[in-house]
Amino acid sequence: MLRLLAAGVLLNGTVFLTAQVRPSELEVVVEAARSVVDAADGVRFQVTLRNIGSAPLLLNGGALLGNGRQGWSAVTCDFRPAAGASVPLVLHWQMGGVAGRVYFLGVPLRAGDSHTLAVTPADYYLATPLPPGRYELRCTFTGKQSGFRDDTQLPACWEGIATSKAVPIEIRSARQTDQRPRRSRGRHARSGNAFSTALSKVTRGHADRAANSTKSVSYTDTPDSIARSSAP
Repeated sequence: MLRLLAAGVLLNGTVFLTAQVRPSELEVVVEAARSVVDAADGVRFQVTLRNIGSAPLLLNGGALLGNGRQGWSAVTCDFRPAAGASVPLVLHWQMGGVAGRVYFLGVPLRAGDSHTLAVTPADYYLATPLPPGRYELRCTFTGKQSGFRDDTQLPACWEGIATSKAVPIEIRSARQTDQRPRRSRGRHARSGNAFSTALSKVTRGHADRAANSTKSVSYTDTPDSIARSSAP
């Protein structure tokens, strides 16, 4: 992560702007729950903001509503295919309409501390549906000052841009996802049928042996006939 700073140099009465690049104090790490997902399920991932500097940071995440819901407007993400334009994720964080008071969503990070955001398909929608294929997921945190921050009590927010490394994601159609389980179910079904056939043979064998070892007894109306029919 690099941070670009502008500095003015006075030369012969003319000010020239020069760019200075230094490592950023903030690191953004993205981790996906699964690298291969069904298009209908959506992508679940998490974004970790880590202070890799030596001084404390105050991050301006966005807005905090009175009901506790958080709007992380400082975080933006997109899917980038191998060819073509990137597809941004519109992160709404299930906020719906904003009503009532809005507060400063500040996240203090000591040196070495981190804050993780869990993102589910319910937290965003895609500007364009993703067709099956391979993509790279990236997220960026843009730090700036907040109009909701009380500057008489809180320090200034961290300013800069930090972008994560690309995370590979493969989107599959429902047909691609179901092919492997169907073959597995077929093997299990064949095994189950063979087991049932063997079990029925064993059961019939036991029944036949039991029938052969049982002597038949016929009952008539008189004790003499019962004795005669029961004799070996």
